[in-house]
Amino acid sequence: MTGPDNREDIEARVRRLDDNEEIRGLLLDYAQFLDEKNFVECSRLFARDGAFVLPFERVIGHDAIRASMDGMLGKHLGAESGADFHVLANLIVRLDGDTATSRSFWLYVSPRDDGHPHLAQFGHYEDELVREDGRWRFASRKALRDIGFPQAGVPGAVPE
Repeated sequence: MTGPDNREDIEARVRRLDDNEEIRGLLLDYAQFLDEKNFVECSRLFARDGAFVLPFERVIGHDAIRASMDGMLGKHLGAESGADFHVLANLIVRLDGDTATSRSFWLYVSPRDDGHPHLAQFGHYEDELVREDGRWRFASRKALRDIGFPQAGVPGAVPE
C-alpha cells in the first residue's frame, strides 16, 4: 500500500541517493581537473566564497583558488598534464540537508626515471560541502599530506 507518508519517504531516500552521487562526482571531477591542470574548472567546483586550505596557505574564492593552483605547478604538482596523477579512495559522505561533509584519501603517483609508477605521497581531504544554486560545491576543502614531503615525486620539481 502506498500512502502519502511512504511516497515522502521514497522521495527523501531518492534525494539522498542523488545528493550522495553528485557529491562523489564532485570529488572525482576535482581530481580529474587537477590532473588535467584545468584550474579554471577546478576552482569552479568551490562555492563562491569557498576556501581551499593547504598546509602552506588558505585561499578563498575562485580567482584566489585558481591562482594558488597555478602557483603549485612545478613545485607541488607536475608542470604538464599527464605527468602525474591522483588516485582517490575511501570516499565517505555525510549528508545534512543542504550541507554535507566528506573525507577521502588521495595518493599522488608520478613516474620514476625508469618510467615505472612511483607512489610519491599520501594524504586525505576533509571537506565541508554546500548546495549552491542547486549544485553541490566545496565550502571548504582541506588537503592534508599524511606521508611524504613537499615536492616528493613531483616531475621536474627543483628543491627549494
